[in-house]
Amino acid sequence: MPFRPLDELDDLEEIELPKPLPLRRICSTKACRGTARPGGRHCLACHARAVQRYRDRHAELLTTRRRDAAALRDEATRAADSARAKLATALRRGTMKQGLCQICGTTAEFMGIIEDPQQWRDVSWVCRRDRDEARERQRDRQAESLAPVNEQRGPKNEHGCLRRSSFFRRTFGLGFTSSQLEDRRASDCRLRRRST
Repeated sequence: MPFRPLDELDDLEEIELPKPLPLRRICSTKACRGTARPGGRHCLACHARAVQRYRDRHAELLTTRRRDAAALRDEATRAADSARAKLATALRRGTMKQGLCQICGTTAEFMGIIEDPQQWRDVSWVCRRDRDEARERQRDRQAESLAPVNEQRGPKNEHGCLRRSSFFRRTFGLGFTSSQLEDRRASDCRLRRRST
């Protein structure tokens, strides 16, 4: 094709390019030509077989891990986990239905809150947004209830952080040099400002 100046190319109509073919990733298992799962190497069937092989090979290790994790839970955590599992099973079987959010009445991304694990069927259905707002209000109430305790601990600096000198002297009876205290105050205030 001979060289054409740019002026002639501008006069031509815009050429429509064909759509690119969709990228299809193939399963990495030998002799399988299935489509790989999004973000994975294998198709769904090969992935399920690989997981089952892993569980068969490492059954004793997985059982030990599960047993050790269960032994570390206290009675309240164990009861809450059991109630959560019972609720999930009931929802899956269809013996219970999810309700609307008790605060705003929507059905968008909501969850069940179990107040008493012994009565796991008494569920409060709340959407995620309202649950986050309720948790924020609960944190504020806790902070307000702890405010008198924090005021008793000692004076605060300009950022509202407890001065370490008075805190450490009252709590541990430790004495620091003034340069050590300044370094500790500055780092503590920086960390608190980042977290808020």
